[in-house]
Amino acid sequence: TILSSGGKDSLLTYGLIKEIGTPHPIFINESGRHWFTAINSFKKFSETEPNTAKPWCNSDRLFNFMVRHMPFIKPNFQNIRADIYPIRLWTVAVFVFGVLPIALKRKTKNILVGNEYDSTNRTVYNGITHYNATYDQSHYFDNALTRYYHQKGWNLNQYSILRPLSEMLILKTLVKRYPDLQKEQVSCHASHEKDGRILPCGKCEKCRRIIGMLKTLKEDPKRCGYTEEQITKGLHALEQKSVKQLG
Repeated sequence: TILSSGGKDSLLTYGLIKEIGTPHPIFINESGRHWFTAINSFKKFSETEPNTAKPWCNSDRLFNFMVRHMPFIKPNFQNIRADIYPIRLWTVAVFVFGVLPIALKRKTKNILVGNEYDSTNRTVYNGITHYNATYDQSHYFDNALTRYYHQKGWNLNQYSILRPLSEMLILKTLVKRYPDLQKEQVSCHASHEKDGRILPCGKCEKCRRIIGMLKTLKEDPKRCGYTEEQITKGLHALEQKSVKQLG
């Protein structure tokens, strides 16, 4: 069972598993804009992969409801363009538990999440151990969930096959080995729909990273929806602004 989102990690995971076994790409159909990034790959998999499934959940509505009731958050938070959340309520656990019924019914044995190595980070602040708000994207989380499944008597293991890989190597392998899958990639904080396709905004921090990496790999960002103008502006912005993961 592959936790699928339309991003490079889940697309690469699918491509690799397709070569060696039987993939079950499961898309959690969120009620809000998070679903936009998954639409392109979900449409493709729906046509080509019979094991594709799409359970629905209302996590986006729930998170927005909670944020609207926090007095220290600006009331117009949804209209403010930002590469971060007002407060981090989003968690991988929501989506993992959303795919559990399908994984158990199909007896797939493995739940694969798309996390590269740099998400695992444990540190201490004033004697308190924490994970920089990324515990749910660390191997500590995967190990804890695997123990939980075994305690429940479920023959399930949760892990990522991308743990040893950097973000650059993930994208390189995807675009070089599986170009047809990479064409469906949407890695963007503010994607939008046009003529039935979901397209990236070309302005956010994620878009800067993807444009920069693809150009470095001598690949064309237009393949996954970027325009020539977005590519030029994205490379210029990459010089001026930092990115979260790559130096």
